[in-house]
Parts: sequence; C-alpha cells; structure tokens
Amino acid sequence: MHTEPFVDDEDDGEDPGERRGYAEHLTEPPLPYIEPQPTAPLLEPEDDYVGAPQPRDEEEYVAQAPEPVIRRGTLDLGLLILRVVVGVTFTLHGLQKLTGWLNGPGPDGFAQFLANKPNPGIGFHDNATTALSLVAGVSETAGGILLILGLLTPIAGAAVLSSILVAGTYKATLAGGLWFFSADGGGNGLELEIVLAAAAAALILTGPGTYSFDRRWGWSRRPAWGSAAWFIVGVGVAVAVWIVFNGTNPLDSPGNPTS
Repeated sequence: MHTEPFVDDEDDGEDPGERRGYAEHLTEPPLPYIEPQPTAPLLEPEDDYVGAPQPRDEEEYVAQAPEPVIRRGTLDLGLLILRVVVGVTFTLHGLQKLTGWLNGPGPDGFAQFLANKPNPGIGFHDNATTALSLVAGVSETAGGILLILGLLTPIAGAAVLSSILVAGTYKATLAGGLWFFSADGGGNGLELEIVLAAAAAALILTGPGTYSFDRRWGWSRRPAWGSAAWFIVGVGVAVAVWIVFNGTNPLDSPGNPTS
C-alpha cells in the first residue's frame, strides 16, 4: 500500500518537515493484535487477616436466626384456665392455714394437726410443727397467687408441688393405707392431691403461656432444662421435708386409731 505525502494547501507558516512528520504519524500501521489473557484469581484472605470474614459456628447461627412463627391455637387459653383454677385452689388452702378464714384451722390449729396427738409417732416433730405450718401456708398462698398471675411460674409451681406432695404423703400415713377416690378409706382417698400435684407439675413443664406476666421469658412458651430443674427441686424438697421432720413409711403406717 502506497500513501501519498500529506500536503496542506494552506500555508500557515509551519515548516514543511513538521507537516510531513504529522502526516506520516496519521498513516502509521496499527499496533499488532495481542491475545487477551485470563485474569488471575483474587487471593483469598488468610485466616488470621483481621478483615477476613470468619465462619460462624452452628450454635451462633441458631442463636441469631429469627424465631419461627408458631401457631399456638387455643393452647394459651387452656393454660390460663388451668393456672387460675390451680392457683385459686392453693391460695384458698394457704389462707386457711395462715388466717383461719373459710373454716380453716389457722396456724396453731394446723401445727397441732401436724403433731398428730392421736398418734405422735407418725406425726411431725413437735419442735418443727409451728415453722412447717407457716411455711406450708406461705408456700400455698404465694405460690397460688403467682400461678394465677403467671409470674415466676416454675418457682411457684415447685412451691405448691412440694406442699401437695407432703400433704398427700401425710394423708396416706394418717389413714394407714392408700386409696384413690376421696370417699374411700373413711374419706382419706388421694384423688384431689394427685390431681393437684399433676397439675402443678404440668404447669412447671409446659409454662404459663402467653397470657401471663412471664410471657417475655422463654419458659412461658418453650420451657426447657431450667423448668425441669425446678420440677426436680419441688420433688426433692418434699422428700427432704418428709424424711427430716417425719420419717414414717407411708406404705407401712399403722394409721390413727379408729373410733
């Protein structure tokens, strides 16, 4: 290919050599074609690099995951009814022991009942009956009110559970045998005590539900090991109180003399 030298018709006073060099520059052949090469991958950040994202462990991931929406239906309403009925029952029994209201024995009368004058050998120790009377009354009254409110439910449930377990054991000891229905054994059946103990245990293990003062805490809807621990505490306290302050085997008790 032959190119003619570039000639400018207008003479602007420039040197002819400069104009020729400019023309040759415009007609230079193009640069050679270069095959594009793949770009090198970016270097992965080292593990000890401060800005490198660190993988989260499974527990952290689960803890930060959003809480799934669980449709509870009428579950919370059922727990509310159960709490109120059980709480009112224990509250009234506790007030009978503390104040003597509602034809109750009062603290002195209940202390005498614990001493069991007809047969002191199967009653509670004399030096502990007054304290046990007050503890039982406070546990049932305070625990019942807290259950109604749904406040500190695992603790309240453990308190009333301990009280009703001791009451049922003492009832069987005084009767000299085990009966289920209330009318059996001269009215010494354990029907009511068993139902109340089971209801208290159920409230500890299921939680009070959304309609409660505990609704912001996990144990109100999804109780776990903490609630199970309070259930064990409730049973353990009842066993300890019975062994330390009475010690009678309720399955081998002679019972009170019948008239």
